[in-house]
Amino acid sequence: MALYISIALFLMFGFIIELKSNRKEATYTTTNSIAKRENNSSRIQKLFFFIFIFVLWFLTAFRSEKIGSDTIAYIKYFKDFSTNGIFNDSRIETGYQILNILVSKISNNPQFFLGFVATICYVGTGIYIYKYSDNIVFSTVLLFPVAYGFFATGLRQAIAMIICLYAYQAIKNQKNICAILLVALASTFHTSAWIVLILLLHKFIPKKPKFVISLTAIFITLSLTGIMDEIFVLLLGNRYGGYYENEIVTNGWLGIAYYCVRNFVFYMVVFLSYKNKEQENSVVLSLFTMLLITISFGFSISLFSRATYYFMLMSLVELPNAIYRGTLKNKKLLTFLIGFVMVLYFMVTLIIRPEWNNLYPYEFYWN
Repeated sequence: MALYISIALFLMFGFIIELKSNRKEATYTTTNSIAKRENNSSRIQKLFFFIFIFVLWFLTAFRSEKIGSDTIAYIKYFKDFSTNGIFNDSRIETGYQILNILVSKISNNPQFFLGFVATICYVGTGIYIYKYSDNIVFSTVLLFPVAYGFFATGLRQAIAMIICLYAYQAIKNQKNICAILLVALASTFHTSAWIVLILLLHKFIPKKPKFVISLTAIFITLSLTGIMDEIFVLLLGNRYGGYYENEIVTNGWLGIAYYCVRNFVFYMVVFLSYKNKEQENSVVLSLFTMLLITISFGFSISLFSRATYYFMLMSLVELPNAIYRGTLKNKKLLTFLIGFVMVLYFMVTLIIRPEWNNLYPYEFYWN
């Protein structure tokens, strides 16, 4: 546990240094001005960002097969695909199978493959944060509790999530064809990626609290009463039956409740930050609406709690940007509370629910 405590302390130390800085508030609204963004990022902040991205990559790339609940399974898949080629009747998406085969041409070592996927995850996310976040330190703090465990566990979806980050930017830039192609590519790694395309309908997605909160309350009620189970069976059949009544749903309702509260806080922070600029921030507001509504289904079928990771990864940039650009008061206190609570929750779940992601106790592959 000393490893993760050290990481958490390092994060909080860097976070406090950032919050105590006298960096000027943003006075611009564009999301792609790297020059202006860099003027607001000190060398220490950049160093903190690169060091921490490297640390997370190193821990993910060189983990043993015991770290990550599905790592052993993915090692087996790598061996099978690299030896036997594509399985047309496999439940594993074709794009992921092809990636396994291509990487095996470089090295048949499964550890090399784990490192390769870790590189995709952290380089892809790191570039995205560095390019689009107005506060790379806050985004880095959020990255640890949001993505570290998932990048070590859900390899297929993790790759799909990275691709969808850039599809999201394409949607924001009104490059819809590009976004559709990117999501289609992501779906060859995990079919759940198609959920991101709902953001193309951002103009029709409710954004006002009275509608969003009402819908969320209705969906939570339907999920808790079991009615939503029947609806999902009618819509999806029994294909996802394994996601009903599993450990995360039954024993993890406290966790889903936390995610609902967390996503509600995110939604309200972003809405209040952009309430006078709803039209120009339609995609961003829709993102947080979907983040909240999607998790409300988690009480019924755990697949939706995994689907929210697409939106959560996007929020690593959009939440800091909303706070940094908005007119909310006590920004630094709000920023610290969000970062602290999320890291604290992650640490607590490592102790009381180590079986969820099998991240603790940590072990390198050479041990």
